[in-house]
Amino acid sequence: MGVNRLSASSMRAGQGVVLIAEGNVGLYQRPDLVYRPVLGLPEAELAIAWHVTDRRPEVTELVTALTGRARPSTASEEEGQHRTGA
Repeated sequence: MGVNRLSASSMRAGQGVVLIAEGNVGLYQRPDLVYRPVLGLPEAELAIAWHVTDRRPEVTELVTALTGRARPSTASEEEGQHRTGA
């Protein structure tokens, strides 16, 4: 069971509360869930992670779209970019 399904199941059973990004509320609309804004929280940062061997074009496209740059081919290339300032 995925995290989203597990969280929704727990909430429907009255066993939990989940924080989600305001922009994602529309993705999880369900008649048995209630959404309320939480005020006073600092803005959150998001990160993306993927397996180093995952070469699917969809993953590369997503990483590029989210980061504004093509992902490095290998960890050693990533390290080289940090050293050279690329």
